[in-house]
Amino acid sequence: MVFGQTSVLRGPYLQSLGHNSVVIKWRTDAAIPSIIHFGTQASNLTLSLANTTPVINHEILISTLLPDTEYFYALEDEQGNRLQLPNYHFKTAPTPGSIQPIRTWVIGDFGKGNQSQLDVMNSYLDFTGDLHTNVWLWMGDNAYPDGTDSEFQNNVFVPYDSIMPFIPFSPTPGNHDYNSMSGYNLLLPNVYTANNGAYYQITTLPTQGELGGLASGTPAYYSFDYGNIHFISLNSEIQNTNSRNTAMENWLTQDLALNTQDWTIVYFHQAPYSKGSHNSDDLWEIHMRGMRKNILPICDAGGVDLVMSGHSHNYERSYLMKGHYEYSTSLQPHMILDETSGNPNEGKTYKKFYNGSNCAYEGIVYLVMGNSGSKTSPGDDKGLNHPVMYISDGENAVGSVVLDVHGDTLIGTYLRSTGEIIDRFQIQRVNGCQFAGISEEEDSKHVVVKVYSDYKTGSFKVRFDLNDMLPVVVQLVDMQGRMVYQYDFGNLSAGTYYHTIECDNIGLSNGAYNFLLQAGKQTMYKKVFKIKE
Repeated sequence: MVFGQTSVLRGPYLQSLGHNSVVIKWRTDAAIPSIIHFGTQASNLTLSLANTTPVINHEILISTLLPDTEYFYALEDEQGNRLQLPNYHFKTAPTPGSIQPIRTWVIGDFGKGNQSQLDVMNSYLDFTGDLHTNVWLWMGDNAYPDGTDSEFQNNVFVPYDSIMPFIPFSPTPGNHDYNSMSGYNLLLPNVYTANNGAYYQITTLPTQGELGGLASGTPAYYSFDYGNIHFISLNSEIQNTNSRNTAMENWLTQDLALNTQDWTIVYFHQAPYSKGSHNSDDLWEIHMRGMRKNILPICDAGGVDLVMSGHSHNYERSYLMKGHYEYSTSLQPHMILDETSGNPNEGKTYKKFYNGSNCAYEGIVYLVMGNSGSKTSPGDDKGLNHPVMYISDGENAVGSVVLDVHGDTLIGTYLRSTGEIIDRFQIQRVNGCQFAGISEEEDSKHVVVKVYSDYKTGSFKVRFDLNDMLPVVVQLVDMQGRMVYQYDFGNLSAGTYYHTIECDNIGLSNGAYNFLLQAGKQTMYKKVFKIKE
């Protein structure tokens, strides 16, 4: 694309999109100042930002934006020529914690610059239609074969040129992306500390907690919030059975402890379970086994809902499960919490109930999404029969995954490049336990509760609605399981009630707590976080 005497060779594309900010990047064929105009009307771009230093690789951070708002933008060269195309727009994220429909597109092992890659994209665009794509996740091996700058250009930026100006992508690196990183040691990844490959040069990731989550201080792994979802990108290339990355493990543990969003989705490249083009039981699959052994226990303890990976060039999806960290032969029946299909089209759903003793919603569904451009040839898979998987799809098939989250429901759809839907699953987070004699449907008729963190005052605001007379007790429990606050309302008649927990008055420090409301035989739980600005 040419404007004036300058050509735009790459982009523009979006990074680190939040509820009040976004980073816009692009590349030109000559060094010029970075100038961008933007506004809420395409015909009236009243705001502008500029960096007067001439560069080829441009990057502009736009902040102080309004949440959940569509903006339009244009690029400008040093002569005042503007470049503005119909797809130069973006929509900011909603306020963190807010509930609204959120659509996420997931692709993996895609960057080959082939027709299959385009077919997968086109099938998704046909599927989603006019529905906005909020989040775009890359599962690694983003550019083949070595993750060089030219491979990213030809195999990623060119094929996705039509959607990159308005759909922000949030990647994780794969082993092919790491091939171009000097100093990287495949067997001992901790000896490599610099982030100097093309993957890191093209991305600007939220490493300082600016989009929610705990600051990682490194683009190798990071987290961010979008609405009521907490996303975590881990790096499977720096964690294996020969060399554990304790820094990433400790960060993940703390990040999960501080997380207060309803949903938590973790993604990384090397799948912990697979019998596709890679076998997670093989001795040489040290990264797959390392992630399974060292990372999955942290995910289970931290209440993660969904874990997604790539690496195997196929699709695989597990049951709702917990506690399996070794070879496939070690799987025990109790580790599969729900052995149904979880397919809402069949009247099934994976329900995650609060476990009172552990103060956590139990169970994770695992996805392998590694065939968005790479195919497994007939006979090259390892059986596609891993015992934790409910369904697998491999030979000569390519596709992508669509995640739809709204409130307490997550629906995943596996979409082939042909437009055929091969798999669908649903996870439902149920705010309370199932008790003998009281069905889930009856529970929902008795009480509804909401709890909010007031960051200005460092307090918790509670609202609950009773449909019957019930005894009500409110508690706060710290992350070590100690009760730090309790208020007994006694018997309350039907109606709406409000309660404020003044954290400073009872000596609570900043951090995560478990909030419990007991109403009759029902107990409801939510993790809350106290921070006073």
